[in-house]
Amino acid sequence: MKAIWHGVVVAESDDVLFSEKDYYFPLASLKPQYLRLGRMQDAALGASGVMTFNLQFGRRKCTDAIWYFDSPKYAERGIFGRISFRKEVQIED
Repeated sequence: MKAIWHGVVVAESDDVLFSEKDYYFPLASLKPQYLRLGRMQDAALGASGVMTFNLQFGRRKCTDAIWYFDSPKYAERGIFGRISFRKEVQIED
């Protein structure tokens, strides 16, 4: 499967999970040349262990386009160490 933003493949993998309306790719499937560090959520926001990345190439930018689940509490859902995308990023088979 591929994650595509404005015609650019930003992630690609055969190991993609689907859970509760979202697709989850392995972190290693991301193409780093389009990533910029986003913000880290903390426990006060109720989303401990979630880091975001922005997508950017040229003048195009999508803030918090990617979520990375790095807290072990996400292991029970099978998404620990995986990423998911905002609706602006298309997922194709």
